[in-house]
Amino acid sequence: MTTNAPTITPQPTFCSDYEKSEEPTNWMRNYQLSFLSSNSEAEKIAWFELQCTAASPAEAWYATLTTVETASWSTFLMAFQKCWPPPAQVTLTVTQKKDRIRAVVLKEEDIGIMIEADRGREWGHMKWAKEIAQMAQGFNDSQ
Repeated sequence: MTTNAPTITPQPTFCSDYEKSEEPTNWMRNYQLSFLSSNSEAEKIAWFELQCTAASPAEAWYATLTTVETASWSTFLMAFQKCWPPPAQVTLTVTQKKDRIRAVVLKEEDIGIMIEADRGREWGHMKWAKEIAQMAQGFNDSQ
C-alpha cells in the first residue's frame, strides 16, 4: 500500500553537545532544508523532537519549551537561537593567517605516503598542499 503523504527527510540526530563537530546552527539549517513546502509549522516543531538524540541535552531542552515558544516556527527558532546562538565569526589578520600556514608543516615521512582520509585515500604531500591552498584563499595580500 503506497500513500502520497509528504515525508520529511531524516537528518542526523541532534545532541546539542558539540561532539563530533556538531554545530547547532548548521544542524538547524540542514533540518530546515529537509522540509517540504507543504510541511506545517506544527509538523516542523513536532518533528524536531524526533530528531533529538534520546536522553540528550537537546531532548531535555525541548521538554522545557513553553507553549509560547512552540506557538510558531519563528518563536521556536528564537528559542533555539537563544539556547544555541550562532557561532561568532572570527576574522584573522593577514599576519595571523600567515602564522597559521607556517604552523602546517609537511613532514618528510608524509611525502609519497598514502594517507587514509575521511573520503578515501590521498598522498600525504597532496593533502598538505590542499590544506595550505585552502588556508591561503582569501588573503588578498600581495606580500
